[in-house]
Amino acid sequence: MKVINRGATLFLVTLLKVIILLTSKMQRSDADVVSKTQFSLSKMDGDLFDAPTSASLCHCISSDCKLGRGIAKQFREKFDIMNTLKAKKTPVGGVVVLKEKDRYIYNLVTKENYYQKPTYTALAMSLEAMKLHALTHNVKKICMPQIGCGLDNLNWPWVKMRIEQVFESTDMCIDVYCKKRTLCWAVNMLCCK
Repeated sequence: MKVINRGATLFLVTLLKVIILLTSKMQRSDADVVSKTQFSLSKMDGDLFDAPTSASLCHCISSDCKLGRGIAKQFREKFDIMNTLKAKKTPVGGVVVLKEKDRYIYNLVTKENYYQKPTYTALAMSLEAMKLHALTHNVKKICMPQIGCGLDNLNWPWVKMRIEQVFESTDMCIDVYCKKRTLCWAVNMLCCK
């Protein structure tokens, strides 16, 4: 009996050593992969439109392209985008990409009509579409508000997590802008340190 238990014990000890050795090698290789990509997601206090002009911008819109309230209205007023947006007729889950001087403006189409609320699935699809374009066009920095979380009422911690999941394998920098002393800023400070 003691020989069988000792043999089983030796087998288990050897098996554990192999597992530990393999796990340590896997962790080192995982760390190498992470260190090769330099994705970052940062909070920025201030106005999105004060972001560096070399950085691309991102916000959410409806497929009907009304852009009548919130940050979408500010994009409409700041950039001449209405005719191009309407002509594209992009479905929910897509992205309308506009070139503005040396940067891109990513209009994430997250709902059909302006009066509706987006789904997390639609936002995730739009983020993937934006990522594909950004990688193809060597975009390194994208600045955005807390997308989907203003008038659209999505949950910022979930949206932030999804942004991280979509972009973690890239070397892009995402800056999320919030104006100080606003509800956006307060939620950002409480939920997302």
